[in-house]
Amino acid sequence: MNSFIDRVMQVGEGWTDDLSCHTCEGTRIPAEVSATRVTTTGSSYILASVRDISEQTEYEARLEALTKTTSELITAESVSEVATVVLNIVQRVLDCPAAAVWVPDPETDRLKPVEVSDEIEAMVKDGHDAAQFDIGPETVEIQAFHTGEQQFISDYGAIENPAHPEFSLESRFLLPLGEHGLLGIGATESGQLTSSIRSLLRIVAGNAETALDRLESERTERRRSAAVEAANDGIAILDKDAEFVYVNPAYADIFDYEDRETLVQQGWQELLDGDSVERMQTEVIPSVTDAGAWRGELTGIRRDGSAVDLGVALTRLDEGGYVNVCSDISDRKAQERRLKALNELNQKLMQAESWDEISRLGTDIVTDCLPFDVAAIRLFDREANTLELDAMTDSAKSLLESRPAYDLDATYAGTAYRRGEPVIKSADAHEPAAEAAAYASLHVPLRDYGSLSVLMDIGETPDDDVVEFVRLLGTALGIALERLEREQELRDGRDELTWVNRINTVVREIIQSLVDAATRDEIETAICERLVESDLYEYAWVGEVDRETEEIIPRASAGTDAETLQATAGIDLFKAGADTVLNAVQTGDVETVRQYRVSDEEMDAASDIVLSELEEFETVAAIPLSYGTRIYGVLILKTTRSETFKRSPKEEFELLGETAGFAINAVQNRQVLLSNRITELRFEVRDPRSLVVAVSDRLDCNCRLEIAEPADGGSVRCYLRIQDTGSEDPAAVAEELDSVERAELVSENDAECLLELIQTRALAQELATTGASIQTAIGRHGEGEVVLEVPQSADIRDVVDRFQQLYPDSELVAKRERKRGGKSVGEFRETIEGKLTDRQQAVLENAYEAGYFDWPRESTAEEVADRLDISSSTLHQHLRLAEWKLLSTLFD
Repeated sequence: MNSFIDRVMQVGEGWTDDLSCHTCEGTRIPAEVSATRVTTTGSSYILASVRDISEQTEYEARLEALTKTTSELITAESVSEVATVVLNIVQRVLDCPAAAVWVPDPETDRLKPVEVSDEIEAMVKDGHDAAQFDIGPETVEIQAFHTGEQQFISDYGAIENPAHPEFSLESRFLLPLGEHGLLGIGATESGQLTSSIRSLLRIVAGNAETALDRLESERTERRRSAAVEAANDGIAILDKDAEFVYVNPAYADIFDYEDRETLVQQGWQELLDGDSVERMQTEVIPSVTDAGAWRGELTGIRRDGSAVDLGVALTRLDEGGYVNVCSDISDRKAQERRLKALNELNQKLMQAESWDEISRLGTDIVTDCLPFDVAAIRLFDREANTLELDAMTDSAKSLLESRPAYDLDATYAGTAYRRGEPVIKSADAHEPAAEAAAYASLHVPLRDYGSLSVLMDIGETPDDDVVEFVRLLGTALGIALERLEREQELRDGRDELTWVNRINTVVREIIQSLVDAATRDEIETAICERLVESDLYEYAWVGEVDRETEEIIPRASAGTDAETLQATAGIDLFKAGADTVLNAVQTGDVETVRQYRVSDEEMDAASDIVLSELEEFETVAAIPLSYGTRIYGVLILKTTRSETFKRSPKEEFELLGETAGFAINAVQNRQVLLSNRITELRFEVRDPRSLVVAVSDRLDCNCRLEIAEPADGGSVRCYLRIQDTGSEDPAAVAEELDSVERAELVSENDAECLLELIQTRALAQELATTGASIQTAIGRHGEGEVVLEVPQSADIRDVVDRFQQLYPDSELVAKRERKRGGKSVGEFRETIEGKLTDRQQAVLENAYEAGYFDWPRESTAEEVADRLDISSSTLHQHLRLAEWKLLSTLFD
C-alpha cells in the first residue's frame, strides 16, 4: 500500500487491483483501487475509489482452471471419457454438483445417461428407479436437444413436461452438445447458477461438442480405413509424383508382396512391364489429367518377376495425387489366351504328318496353357484292345512309363475313352500306386482314337473353363487323328481329300478369326461371310430361336439378299430346313438333309413335279452354336455340292459350333465384367419344383436362400434360412425333395434355423449359361419371390424363358434397370451404423482396439469387460449380436 501511495504522490494518479481490503466485519476482500493526488490549501491529499472485485477474481480463477482442465478433452478417446472429463470440470472447477451427460438412443426417441455426478446418482439411489433418469419424448430436455438451443430454467418445478420432476431441483441449465447429446446442470438452491457460471458452462459445452466431433471424425476415419483394408480389390493411393503413400493388403497380394510397406514411396513404374509403363506415360496419365479417370487393362510385374494381368481404374484426387483400384484378371486373360492357343494349334494340326506329331502337339499345349505339367496321350490299339502310351510331358515320364498300356475297363483314361466324355478323378491316397493316386486327374476322349490325361497335385481341381478347354483340345486332336486316318484310307481319292481339306481350312480360318471378335454380332457375321466367300456354300445365316413363339429370328447372314432374309424371319421352327433346325436345337448335334432342288417355277406347279425327273440335289445343314447345355443359335448352310457334307466336315462343323459358342460365352462374360448396369427381373413363383416354394409350403414357414455355390461333382451347395419351422425336422423335410441330395442343420434358435443343402439340380446352376444370377429367393408359406440380376448384354427373353421352363407356374411381375449391385464404402458404413446400437458399436470398437480379435489375443474378454465396466457375459452377448449384424450386412 505504501509503495502505491508513494507512486500516486509522485505521478499524480494510479491504479491497481493487487490490494486487499478489510470490510467492517473484518473480512478480507480483493479490491481494485483508483487514486488521484489532490492539492488544497498547500497540502496534498489522495482521493481514492475502491471497488470489490471478488466475483471477477473468482470468475477469472475459474476460467484459468477451466482452461487447464479442458485440455484433457483433447486426449479423451471415447464418449464416456469425454462425459467424465466434463463432469469433473463442472463439479470441481465450477462447483455444480448436480450434473449429467445424456446421449441419444438410436432405437428410441430418448436420451440415455452416459455419465452422472455423485449428487444425481445419490438422488437416483434415494428411492427412484434408475431408468427414470432417461430423458423421454415431449420433455423440455428433449426439445432443447432437438432444437440445439441452450435453455436456462430458473424455476424447474413450475414448468410443464420436465424430464425429472421427482428431483428437488430449483433450476436447470440445458446445453445441447450438437447431435451427440445433452449436458444438464441442476441447482438445488436459488442463485447457484449465476450468469458468470452459465457463461463458463457454455464454454465447457462448446469444448465438449468439439471433442465429440473429433471422436466421431476419428471413428469414421477408422471405419473407412478398415473397409479399404478389407476390400477384395487392390486399392492404392499415390501422391502427385505418382509414388505410393498407401496400399491395402489386397493390392500387395496381387504383386506378391508380404510387407506392403515395401511399396510405399515406390513409383508405379516398379510394378508394370515396359509396355505398360510407356502406355501409362503416353495414354493413361494424360487421360486422367483431362477426364479425371481412366479404366483399362495393363500388365503388372510381381515381386518374383512374373507377369500378372491387371484390370486398372485410376482416378485423380482434387487435392493432388491418384487413387488406383486394381484387380487380378489373369484367369479371364488366361481363358482368352487358351482360345487363341487352341486356334493356333488347329493350324499346326492341319500340317501334322504323323500321329506322334499330333500327340506331341497335344501334350505341349497343356504345359503351355495350363498350370499343370503332367500330361499324357494314349492311343487305342485295336488289336490289343488297350490304350497305349504315345506321348507325355517330361514331368510325366517317371510317373507313367511304368505302365504304358492302360486297360479300358480298369482305368479312368479307359473310362473316358469308353464313355466318350470327360472323367474327373479327385486325389485319393488309398488307391493303388499304379493309378497315380497322389494326383487328381482329368481325362478326355480323342474321339475314337484314344484319350488325353492331365494330372494335378493334391488340392488342385480343374475349373469349368479348364475342363471345357481340355475337352475342346481332345476334340481337335481327335479330328486331326481322324484326318490322318482318312489320308491313309483315301490315298487314291486325292480329289475328295483336297475338297475335305479345303473345308477344314475354311472352318479353321473361321475359328481363328473368332479370337479377335469383340461382340457376338462380329462372331456370327464372320462365320457367315467366310463360309460364303469360300464358294463352298450358296448362303449361310445364323438364326436365334424365339422360345416363346418357336420361330427363327435371323441375326447374321451372307449370300442372300435382304428380301429373302426378311421372308425367313419368323419361320416356324418345325418347318425350317426339313426339320434339320428343329433336330439341331433339340439334340445339339449337326443335322443335314439332302433333298431335290426345286425352282420357284416348279414349286408353283408342284402337282406336276416328278421326283425321278429331278436331277439336281441340294444339301441343307443346321449347326448349333453351343456352350455346355446352352444353344445360342443355329448356323444354317445350303449347297449343291455333294462332297461338302461327306464324312469329316460334319465333325469340323461340330467343332466350329462348339468353338463359336465358347467364344460367344467368353465375349458375354467380358461384357458382364465391364458393364456398370444390370437388369433386375422379379418373379412370383408357385411351382413346387422351386426350393424355397417347396420348403416354405411343406413347413408352412418363411425361408430365404442365403448362398448358392458350386460343390463337388457338379452339385450345388445352398444355405437356406428358415423361420417359424414348427415341430417338424427341417432337414428331414428338405431331403424328401427330388433335387436335394443331402440336408444338414447348421444352426438354430427359437426363431429360425439355417440349413446346408446339397442339390443335384439348382436354379443358380441352370441359369449360369444365360449370364443371370440370383439376387434374392424368398419363400412364404408356399409362395415364392425370386429376383434375378441380368447383365445388359444378356438376352432378357432367353433368361425369362429359361426360368419359366424350370418353373412353369411362375410369372414375371417386374423388370427394371439399375446400376450394378454392390455398396460403396460410405453406403456399407451407413448400413452398419444403422444396424448397430451405440452400445454394440462401442463394445465392438473397444474389443478391436484392445486386440481381442488378434492372434494371439492382446486382451481377454474379462479385461475388455473390465474396461467397459460390464460383465464378461454381457460383453459376449454384445459381441455376438454385433458380429452377426456385421456379417449379415456383408453377405446378405
